[in-house]
Amino acid sequence: MNLHLPDYKSKEDGVLYIIGNGFDLYHGLRSRYIDFHNWLLKDHKDYVDNMQYIYPKIKDNEYELWSDFELALESNRDLLELHNHYKGQDDLLSKDKQKTYAAEQIEKIINQTQPLLEEWAQTFEYDKIEKVLPLGKNSKYITFNYTKTLEEVYNIKGEDQVLHIHGVVGEGNIITGYGNERQETPVGSPIERLSQKAIKNELTKLGKPTAANWERHSDFLEKLGHISTIIVIGHSFADVDRPYFEFLLQREPSYTDIKWQYWAHNEQAKKSIQKRINDLCFLWSGLDEKMNEERWRYYIMDKYK
Repeated sequence: MNLHLPDYKSKEDGVLYIIGNGFDLYHGLRSRYIDFHNWLLKDHKDYVDNMQYIYPKIKDNEYELWSDFELALESNRDLLELHNHYKGQDDLLSKDKQKTYAAEQIEKIINQTQPLLEEWAQTFEYDKIEKVLPLGKNSKYITFNYTKTLEEVYNIKGEDQVLHIHGVVGEGNIITGYGNERQETPVGSPIERLSQKAIKNELTKLGKPTAANWERHSDFLEKLGHISTIIVIGHSFADVDRPYFEFLLQREPSYTDIKWQYWAHNEQAKKSIQKRINDLCFLWSGLDEKMNEERWRYYIMDKYK
């Protein structure tokens, strides 16, 4: 067991865990974006090449964190460039077909994302993972991971206990993508503008509707009951997921009385998280400094396996 993490089993009914990808990394899963990228290169290089063209900020070996990858999806290539690249041979297409052809090609590429994530995540071998944390079996869990580490390793199951806020492998409900809608006005000829509008509609499929998604899980949130402690393990608090934490902090007055703990994997990560949480509490959520200083505690976990 990791003795640095307090054992809350004696009062587990009042504990909510928030789980990020660092939790899986701590247990030895190769679940970084770069691991997904390397897996794709074996049999799905065309998908990688197309995604890197559509989203120029996605580059080989640049993004390790899922949050980095998702933020990169906010900056697609110019719509007119995409139209020109994927439009096919205009002289062989009818004018009506020219309006949608490029968007159809992009749709085929983007629609591969969820199935490929599912296929990759199904390669993880949970039977080789050791229980290393004293997690409460009756506590509540909000996990941002698609994996089944909680279920398969810790035998913590049930929709009333574990919320996979972005979906879970095997159920066809995975959500991944950016958080902010990109504003861009189509330009060019009438056909080019219509094509760009169709392309823009396809690109929104990799958007992450945080407000709507939070509302969709309102039943779970309403049944949380009395929470005295929130323990965050391995979540980067990146901007793409910030709205969820704003919702949680502002959900009801009693949540400002909850003791928060954040567990980071090293000192550098802890300092980075402290800054992000300060920004979240002060700039975005309007919570006073005293609440932040008294309610948040930061800890370093043992080294990753």
